[in-house]
Amino acid sequence: MNTPNAWTEYIHLVPALKNAVVWKSIRQWSLSEVWRVTMPGGNTMIAKKGMGENSREAAVYQHLLRPLKIESPIIYNAISEGSVGILLMEDVKGKSVEEHPEELYFIEAARKLARMRTEVRSKLSNNSTIKDVFYLKKDKLINDLFYIKKQHHVLEINQDVILQHALDVLPKQLEELYKRFPVTITHNDFYPKNMVRVNKQVTIIDWANANLSPHLGDLYCLLSSAEDYGVSAKELTDAYRNEVEEELSVDLEWQITMGGICWTIYMVRWLIDHGAEAIPEAKEWIPDMVTELDRLLHSL
Repeated sequence: MNTPNAWTEYIHLVPALKNAVVWKSIRQWSLSEVWRVTMPGGNTMIAKKGMGENSREAAVYQHLLRPLKIESPIIYNAISEGSVGILLMEDVKGKSVEEHPEELYFIEAARKLARMRTEVRSKLSNNSTIKDVFYLKKDKLINDLFYIKKQHHVLEINQDVILQHALDVLPKQLEELYKRFPVTITHNDFYPKNMVRVNKQVTIIDWANANLSPHLGDLYCLLSSAEDYGVSAKELTDAYRNEVEEELSVDLEWQITMGGICWTIYMVRWLIDHGAEAIPEAKEWIPDMVTELDRLLHSL
């Protein structure tokens, strides 16, 4: 009786939701919905439904996060059926770092990222199947650049020149990155909105875009957001550096720059293919992201 209309044809996939007494919308996009559902007795859970590309998150939890034992919200149900992905998961209690952007939580996020990447690196050595499914190949990044360069309808004048410069410079740089640094987990949306404060720790949520790669785009995202709140970049890079093996902190500034480049390419391609449909203002972000790509290329 309380089920939203958009969920009625999928409710059979997660029978527990039939008992929900309250549905409160958190986010509704054309290809994804997030709801906080209250069950009899007052317990709350998060129900997420993704369509098309946004259905991927259920598979990420089932086949990437769970096998690698990556700390994340508890998943009660993760179901993929055709082009639909359904998640019923823990409602992590606490405020996001975006809501209360204190420096200590940014520092803890940097430490957590370092520990997570180190732990996943060792676990992946014995699990080639996971790597085959979720691995971000360097060739894909180059192919995505070619694709973006052709999308003149979302680019500003002369931005194709920036993308051609990227195509000229990046193959050699990516070859070095993938050769020197190990494959590990990449969240791909490592921003304060996806970090929930719990007892002076942070829990990372929203893993929909996660994959496996050597790039350090997550630290780039954390540093970019920290700058908006006046949090010291040096404090964060030092916190990260102190938690990883020395060999992984070599040329850290270059790693962060390359991470920013890889993340930007990945997200611009996603925005072109999926974001414009899911997020109405997405097209407006792309020119600024290409400009940021240009800045990063010139700082290599």
